[in-house]
Amino acid sequence: MKLATTVLLGFILLLTNLEGFAQTGPGGVGNSANNAFWIRADLGTSTTTNGSPVSSWQDVSGNGNDISQTTAVQQPLYTASLMNGYPAVLFDNNSTAGQNDYFSGLDDASLDNTNGLTIFTVVRQTNLAGAARSIIAKRTNVGVNQAYMFFFYTSDRIHTDIVSNDNRFSTPAPAFTTGTNYILNLHYDGTLAAGSRAKVYAGQTLLVTSTESAATIPDYNSPLIIGATHVGDNRAFGGYISEIILYREALGLSERILVDNYLSAKYDIAIASNNVYTMDTPANGNYDHDVAGIGRESATDLNTDGQGTGIVRVLNATGLDNNEYMMWGHDNDILQAINSTDIPAGVDARVERLWRTSMSNKAGAAVDVGAVDMQWDLSGLGAVTASDLRLLVDTDNDGIFADETPISGATDLGGGIYSFAGVGVLSDQRRFTIATINLIQTPLPVELVLFDAISDDNKTVNIFWQTKSEINSDFFEVEYSHDGADWSVIAKKTVLEIHLQFLITELYIKRQTRVQIIID
Repeated sequence: MKLATTVLLGFILLLTNLEGFAQTGPGGVGNSANNAFWIRADLGTSTTTNGSPVSSWQDVSGNGNDISQTTAVQQPLYTASLMNGYPAVLFDNNSTAGQNDYFSGLDDASLDNTNGLTIFTVVRQTNLAGAARSIIAKRTNVGVNQAYMFFFYTSDRIHTDIVSNDNRFSTPAPAFTTGTNYILNLHYDGTLAAGSRAKVYAGQTLLVTSTESAATIPDYNSPLIIGATHVGDNRAFGGYISEIILYREALGLSERILVDNYLSAKYDIAIASNNVYTMDTPANGNYDHDVAGIGRESATDLNTDGQGTGIVRVLNATGLDNNEYMMWGHDNDILQAINSTDIPAGVDARVERLWRTSMSNKAGAAVDVGAVDMQWDLSGLGAVTASDLRLLVDTDNDGIFADETPISGATDLGGGIYSFAGVGVLSDQRRFTIATINLIQTPLPVELVLFDAISDDNKTVNIFWQTKSEINSDFFEVEYSHDGADWSVIAKKTVLEIHLQFLITELYIKRQTRVQIIID
């Protein structure tokens, strides 16, 4: 193992332990068992260079339903910082036969073969006139092997097909407009009466409920299409797509509220009702990032364990009642323990990044969900000794941690996960962060913008990471080992490449291989 000169990100990831993580789906809702497809423009695109063609887009749900486009003139363009600083993929307005931009992916039973379906998408149209402009479809051709299609069409409305187009329906007035960011949601529940099986929402606003005669979506042998109605269709989508999420079940209200609030915060798109996360406003500090939560509508409609895309997981709330939600997000500041001034006595430094909570009901009134267990995934932050960790909570809500009492008692759960059990000092609007009492043993040194390790059906694991800053560092070396003793270099990337291009590195490593990344 090479010795880093000043900063070391040393972690060993046991790839055989990747499965079984709870509620790591969008907003802390679901996992690969029910989240069948998930594309995000901020992760998994073949390029992250503004204006460059995107040839492939990886499904980050864990199901390996990747999409691609091999024809250069039909590749959409990567667009940086379109919505609240987050990127999007632009599908152009070209309607020349055979030239429209779209992606396609292989058929997979996880994408249909179900009696429930929930699709979320974040879009901005540049063209709505005339032709059918499909966001997502799974069909071979019109009415053939057709599982579903969600698309803009006549009168600039959203139209929906489920199991052929025999029950096609559209949203009512007003029409959608170009240049506007939308969170759109299709909800299908085949267990309900035919007259109430299909619904379309804009955020948490119900736009239409319609009849759907099909009680289940068969297992069709049809591809997944993004940006066109089917392969060979010459009608261009004409707009931007930042995120698409597909669950193979009809999510409950509590789950849909959490996902909509995650998307609302991330892309700064207001939702008119059930806005249970309010820390994403400028007045509250713009805690827009990696938003996740827990919530409950009833004893059968609840989500009590959430982590989402971030490093903080919350579970085991002792007082979560009906119509109550707890959500949290961070300010995207540096994920390094470099703040040595605003700290309580006995603490060496705290992480600069801050998280903030919302605890409320759907009407916006503050609630108390009781004590919770908090788990921190520090697998990307170097060597950690559990007894060095301190949880800091701004209990008087003055934005200062120096006057707070550090919370000790972290336990090592393995795999870089550390738990603080029974935390009872969190409440609505309170800030929190993680700290160390020993910078030598537990330096928490490197800022990871993102880190994901996703297994697919080909017995491989796709590893993605992106850092924002490393102090006095020149390059990354990625090494692998089968025994944890003898290491071989897989790849070497300069920090300059990472910073200037925001490059996300993809590696495909066999299962049961250990991986470590060294920053030198």
